[in-house]
Amino acid sequence: MEIIRILAVSLLLVSVPAIDILNADNFASTLEEDKIVMVLFHEPWNVESQDFLAEYERISSTLNDVDMVIGKVDVSIEDKL
Repeated sequence: MEIIRILAVSLLLVSVPAIDILNADNFASTLEEDKIVMVLFHEPWNVESQDFLAEYERISSTLNDVDMVIGKVDVSIEDKL
């Protein structure tokens, strides 16, 4: 039990980059920010998209110190973007 508790605390201390969920309501305003914007358009049901999303999350973790917006758009919901 102690090992699980230590692992849980360790996971909380890991810096996880925020990946913004972009949609029709916030997409345009996000692009208007004075920052670099990296957006992944993905379909959660698609295996290749799932694999790339995992890689996208890994890559975004290396960009913690870069002043940029990292976002993703679920195209199965946001079909107008």
